[in-house]
Amino acid sequence: MTSQNLTLAIADLYARTIATGKITHSHRRVLSEAASSRELKDHDRTAIDHLLLAISGGQLNVVDE
Repeated sequence: MTSQNLTLAIADLYARTIATGKITHSHRRVLSEAASSRELKDHDRTAIDHLLLAISGGQLNVVDE
């Protein structure tokens, strides 16, 4: 996946997750793995960090597929 495609995928997931207040287990795993990528742009890392913090803080619900 190119960095542009990754940016678009993260932006889409971010928007949907914030709008619904829900994230799937598989999306959470993908975000956790992507957060460790060295190729991630700063704004993508910030979005991922925000989502992961919202999960751990209880603002987002982790749901089954």
